[in-house]
Amino acid sequence: MGAKSRTKGARNERALVALMIAAGFKAEKISRSGYTGPDIRLALNGRVISVESKVRANGFKEIYAWLEHTDMLIIKSDRQTPLFVVPLPLGLDIGKAATICTADVPTGPPCHDDHAVLPPSS
Repeated sequence: MGAKSRTKGARNERALVALMIAAGFKAEKISRSGYTGPDIRLALNGRVISVESKVRANGFKEIYAWLEHTDMLIIKSDRQTPLFVVPLPLGLDIGKAATICTADVPTGPPCHDDHAVLPPSS
């Protein structure tokens, strides 16, 4: 991998960590030159989540096109575990909601509303 690619990747990793921290999560960039493993470590819901970050100029064009008119995407290759793909802001919101729902706080908001009704699909 060339120096420009490494710089681009590292810049993206730092930006992602900053967004995660700004959203109230504990996150740190752990990748470095010569390191093989995840790029970011994220504390979520009492777990340490390993995050791999990939940046491509146009490499994910089809995924972005699929997400253009929907909020989330589930993709799967044959004999592989499905992947859940969401825009980062929604992913951070989901992470916050999961953290709130599992927090042992008696006065916290409920995790779900048994009376909630989804609006009819159009």
